[in-house]
Amino acid sequence: MTLHACAVGERAGMASMHVSARDDSSSLLPIGSEQTRIFPGTQEAGHAAVEVIAWLRERGFGLLGAYNMAFDHAGRAVQADFLFGR
Repeated sequence: MTLHACAVGERAGMASMHVSARDDSSSLLPIGSEQTRIFPGTQEAGHAAVEVIAWLRERGFGLLGAYNMAFDHAGRAVQADFLFGR
């Protein structure tokens, strides 16, 4: 297994990672009250600057699937795990 220190975004650049109190819930999106209501213990614990780049596609990676999607009461996705592969 290889861990890549990158994120998926609309464009290449820098962004602030909203670090959650739980390892599995950090996000480029702000951690709002709805997330912490649905997933207790996921409140924001800090920020980290991360580079958001398009090198996954440039290196032959593609999206294989989106898993563990969770939705709020309005049907909006609030969390998902994305699997990339070559």
